Amino acid sequence: MNMLDVQQYQWIADQRYSAVTVALFDGVTEDEVIRAYGGDPRSSETATFDEAFNSFEPGAPFWVQTLTVGSCIVAIENNGYLGSAIEGGIEALTQRARFGSVKWSATGGVPFLYIVNGDVVADFDALSLAGGGTGGGDPVPEWVTRVAWSDVDVQAACLALLSDVMNVPIEEKWFMTPLRTTRLPGLD
Repeated sequence: MNMLDVQQYQWIADQRYSAVTVALFDGVTEDEVIRAYGGDPRSSETATFDEAFNSFEPGAPFWVQTLTVGSCIVAIENNGYLGSAIEGGIEALTQRARFGSVKWSATGGVPFLYIVNGDVVADFDALSLAGGGTGGGDPVPEWVTRVAWSDVDVQAACLALLSDVMNVPIEEKWFMTPLRTTRLPGLD
């Protein structure tokens, strides 16, 4: 089994990416993803990653950024968590699509999830793997060993794995240029 090139994702170690959820959907449209997050595609604006910061202060807006890359829809949350909380509209999409997500923040683990047409293929905590643990999830597929967990930055390793299983190279420019950004009502 070939090891993944984690070095190309080291840019994610920048402090500005300290709390991120990245989710990829293959087999659905961008508008469907926005609606699954609770947003209205007609209300989308354009904003940078920094401008789309999700504050948990009462009255503060909550955002998801989206873009289409090949057959995949990418959803990015700056300090958000919806792409890792498989419920409601997102759960419905995972029943008929390929889906992969990873989330990290200063307050918890690093859950990695990969679902194909409703079947959970991978569900583990990457932080546990990096610390020499078992990943604490079920299942933890053999392909996670394509990363030498103890030798790498966990976030970069997760982006390498997510890119590999979804067949979409995750790019730093997504976090630096304005993207379609949708306010999510009911969270602010």
